[in-house]
This record gives sequence, structure tokens and C-alpha cells, in this order.
Amino acid sequence: MGLRLGELPAQARVIDLVYGGPPGGSGGLLERAAARGLATQDGLAMLLWQGVRALELWLGIAASAEVVAAMRAALYAENLPGEPGPG
Repeated sequence: MGLRLGELPAQARVIDLVYGGPPGGSGGLLERAAARGLATQDGLAMLLWQGVRALELWLGIAASAEVVAAMRAALYAENLPGEPGPG
């Protein structure tokens, strides 16, 4: 049984843990949600923050804002060329 997007409230956010990729790569979930006017988010932001935390644990230090920005830029350049990624 699939997610019934029509039953979600108008302020719902649909999040798919797929890390970017071609449109429809998540089975079209985000595209269908966006077509209904719902906010959407793919899994790239989660991947970024998992990577930040892994780096912090590995190095034993907190990642600076500059390091996080560099990681974000590299991640989004690889997966969504031409887009800056979320703030």
C-alpha cells in the first residue's frame, strides 16, 4: 500500500530518504507530493548531517561552519549541479 498523499494536511512535508538523483528516482513520491502543493525534501540534507557527525566522531572535534559549508557544496555539486543546497 502506498502513501495516500490526498489524506495529508496541506501543511504536511513529504520527505523521501533517497539521496537526490534523477526526477522520479524515488518512485515519483516527491514529484506527486509537489504536484499536490505539499512541501518536499529529499535525503541529501540527512546525508550531509550524517557525514558531519561521522567526521566529528572520527576526528574528535566539532566541525566548523566552514567545513560544513564545504561538505554541503561538494555534496550538492555532485548530486544537484547548479543548485546551492539548503542553508
